[in-house]
Amino acid sequence: MLSAIVLRMWLVFLLVTPLVHAGSWVLNNPYPANESQQKIYYTSFSEQPKTLDPAKSYSSNEYQFIAQIYEPVLQYDYLIRPYKLIPLTAAQMPDVRYYDDQGNALTNPQDGRIAYSVYTIHILPGIYYQPHPAFAKDKHGHYFYHQLSADFLDEHGINQLSDFEHTGTRELIVDDYIYEIQRLANPAVNSPIYGLMSEYIQGFRDYGATLPGKGAHQGYIDLRQYPLSGVRKVDDYTFEIVINGQYPQFLFG
Repeated sequence: MLSAIVLRMWLVFLLVTPLVHAGSWVLNNPYPANESQQKIYYTSFSEQPKTLDPAKSYSSNEYQFIAQIYEPVLQYDYLIRPYKLIPLTAAQMPDVRYYDDQGNALTNPQDGRIAYSVYTIHILPGIYYQPHPAFAKDKHGHYFYHQLSADFLDEHGINQLSDFEHTGTRELIVDDYIYEIQRLANPAVNSPIYGLMSEYIQGFRDYGATLPGKGAHQGYIDLRQYPLSGVRKVDDYTFEIVINGQYPQFLFG
């Protein structure tokens, strides 16, 4: 009888003790204790990213990282209810104009005669890339690390970016965004959204057809040599995108 009572007491002790201490410590907490009071947001991902190239990526877990590397022209303001798009590198929200098939301006977004829409995007001046060896130039304006030999990294003991002696930067201009749009059509990139975008960006399907096919051209392709009618540079901080018909969801892409 006494043994049964003692056994019950031990069972109660074993079951209750973890509950008492559960609020004060966690056995498998992977984070440093000295960071517990800091404003650090920890998260996790289910699998390793396959790519950090925004033209190739189509996975939400990859965009957790991509969003920390590249800045689009717009971003979501999640503190507003309902949340909405606001400028990021853009100086303001894009201006949208509508035209009929004769090129006449239309003022009513509900007008059934809309043949194409023109999005004018202004970006902020004074935005610079993070210092990187790819931007490093000598006093004559020549790049230090372009056209490197195959053995350069081994010969100079370079294993990571910080091993490069020189770095540089430059200002963000609209050519960078235009080139990224062009990359979506490059067969070598094989972007998962090229098919969708070719339905909306004027001349995009034809643009992709003019580029060398995958495997037909080895090495770098300068996409700037191939004109894209639906994307136009106005100046270093302004460009326009022409959309077939009307596609309000374009801003959310």
